Amino acid sequence: MKKYKIKSIAYTMSIIVLIAFIIPFINPLTTQAFENSAHQNEITRLEVFNPDGTMEWVEGFEVNLEEPPLFAPFSTTNFELLKWSCNINHTCSNNCIGFNAVTAHDNSDSSKFVMTIMGDGFTQNQQNAFIAAATDVTINILSTYPFNLFKNDMNIYAIKVVSNQSGASKPTGSPNLIVDNYFGSTFNYYYDGVQRLLSPTKHSTVREVLNQYTPYYNAPMILVNHTEWGGSGGSYAVSSLTDGKEEIMVHELGHSVGKLGDEYWPSREIEYPNKTQNNNLNTNKWRNYIGINNIDIYRIKDDINWFIPHENCMMRNTSNPFCSVCASVLIDEMSKAGNFTPKQHTISYNANGGASTPVSQAKIHGINLTLTNNIPTAKYYTITYNAMGGSVSPSNKTYSCTFKNWNTNAAGTGVSFSRSGTYSANASTTLYAQWNNPTIGTLPTPTRTNYNFTGWYNTSAITGGTQITSATPVTANMTIYARWTPITRTVTFNANGGSVSPSSRTVNQGNAVGTLPIPTRSNYAYNGWFTASTGGSRISASTVINANTTYYARWTQITAISLTLQTNVSSSVRSSPYNDGSANLITTIPSGTRFSCKSRTVNYLGSTWYWYANAGGWIESGQLYVVNM
Repeated sequence: MKKYKIKSIAYTMSIIVLIAFIIPFINPLTTQAFENSAHQNEITRLEVFNPDGTMEWVEGFEVNLEEPPLFAPFSTTNFELLKWSCNINHTCSNNCIGFNAVTAHDNSDSSKFVMTIMGDGFTQNQQNAFIAAATDVTINILSTYPFNLFKNDMNIYAIKVVSNQSGASKPTGSPNLIVDNYFGSTFNYYYDGVQRLLSPTKHSTVREVLNQYTPYYNAPMILVNHTEWGGSGGSYAVSSLTDGKEEIMVHELGHSVGKLGDEYWPSREIEYPNKTQNNNLNTNKWRNYIGINNIDIYRIKDDINWFIPHENCMMRNTSNPFCSVCASVLIDEMSKAGNFTPKQHTISYNANGGASTPVSQAKIHGINLTLTNNIPTAKYYTITYNAMGGSVSPSNKTYSCTFKNWNTNAAGTGVSFSRSGTYSANASTTLYAQWNNPTIGTLPTPTRTNYNFTGWYNTSAITGGTQITSATPVTANMTIYARWTPITRTVTFNANGGSVSPSSRTVNQGNAVGTLPIPTRSNYAYNGWFTASTGGSRISASTVINANTTYYARWTQITAISLTLQTNVSSSVRSSPYNDGSANLITTIPSGTRFSCKSRTVNYLGSTWYWYANAGGWIESGQLYVVNM
């Protein structure tokens, strides 16, 4: 290959003077963009794209194709500058032409994010094909997150570059094919058998065209007029017209704009925003994103030393979108490069039961936000005591909660953020205060006459529910209920020489003893139940029980009696015990009761029993007999 050589010291000095004069005027953004560009006869490293979306890096010596001297004049007939100006949303309808010719770059470029797409291997008659491919790439970029957030903050240019011949060189092909294209684009860039490694070789020429037409460029791209799969990444993104060119360009913007590293291979001891050797959850650079959109700390393939934030990101495979970490970095870098205010998100606060909610904050898209140091005033709960028929003091108690942290879910099941913590997600959200709930502590003891207190419960039912103890957390306003069991007493019935059933019973304290049992005793008349075996007081069914008690039966012994006919009723008198001839001799009468004998009723009046005979009875009709005690 022909090379340009310096033939004299005078010529050398003139070149040095020329460069020294020109360097101060070189756009600093442009200079920085090409710090890592390839140079002839040096070992360089380029990214190679595979048809399945995967990528790899290859190294080698560049192909040396003829290149004009640095900053040599070029004919404007070989170039035409076009600017994307479809509409404010940068989208095209069927009747819209996306790129329109302009005479010079826009004055707003210094405050915009500038993308420049150039063609190589397109002849004069093939420029429409270049613009069609550039349009496809542009539309894809503007519909890809996060670039779609900056539609109104971008200037996108296409530069028609006319080549003498169509296509790209294949220096190791059969036959060996060298194409006279403007930037010297060639397959198998390193002559090492990687045919799909497609790259320009005239790097200074590329820089010259960029400086001439879009000096404020941030993201240069080159489309090569060849349908065979090929492309590369480095200082600029390169792709053939194969399917997938749009994704290749988006991936390369990750490098040139976001300074992102590739996630499909370990770095050479170089840390990137999305690639690190630090897998510590507390200090890892994307720790604030962990748990959001599947962000975590993943190993790169089988490497034990290098880690990435996501297993399916554009920086690993061009068929994937950017992960949240890479998207955030891109947004941050685009905002800095364009010197404009990006999209903002609103971070609102909810006291979640507290008071004095902090004011909302505006988060710039892609820029980490330090959350407010202000916190709501304490959250309060009131516990009300229901004594359930008893009495208690106090009747309620108020508890205050202390602030714990913020959470994206009111119930605390989302992502937590500390006071003055870092919020990195690029989305509006509401953060809910989370509280440390106190325990209920010492509970009052209620009182109720004739009842024993058995505890506080969360239900007024006499059974079931959950018992409330001093360790119960206070999580809401709540009424708790006293639960009681009656105090029971044993009442014993002492038949006092007789017999009685039952001989005892259980009575709730404060209640009446109830129906009294009737005892029996031969030849004795029952006179009632008394509080003592002798003396004492007679009780009744309404007697109230307040202690364990024994009651005693009282008796009167029964003697023989005789029936005497009253003279004022009949003239006949019988003074001996009456016998009706059927062995029913009446000799005793149970004292204190009414009784029947042959269906005749005897009633006790005062100290005398009167027995009235009825017609048809065994005592003569109309006779009144007196039972003498």
